[in-house]
Amino acid sequence: MLKMELVEGRYAPVVICDWCGRLIDHADRGNYEYEVAEDGRPIGDRLFFTHTECCQAFEEARGGPGHWRMDDLRCLPLQLGVVLGIDWDEAAAQCGLGPYTPAPAARTRQRGEENEPAPELGEID
Repeated sequence: MLKMELVEGRYAPVVICDWCGRLIDHADRGNYEYEVAEDGRPIGDRLFFTHTECCQAFEEARGGPGHWRMDDLRCLPLQLGVVLGIDWDEAAAQCGLGPYTPAPAARTRQRGEENEPAPELGEID
């Protein structure tokens, strides 16, 4: 779940694991998930958040892995940015965060795959 908490003197959204209830403190340690029908279309409108290590138990308790799709939590802000048409420099300035400097692109992690460093730019297929 997303919730607001005081972080370094400012209120900010944080991500809480929907399985264990603990904070997901770094994007590479979490996923976002949504339930799907047999044809792969989303069921309902809710996103769930899980730690990488909680993903399997969360899915098994809710119908099994075949009923769920997940993606690396690092992808969510970028996907939302595209959908919302975010100008990242403008957004960073609006939030008082200074100029935006993109990090190297992250590759989507497959189920069961360990966290790996993101590839350097130019290494992505």
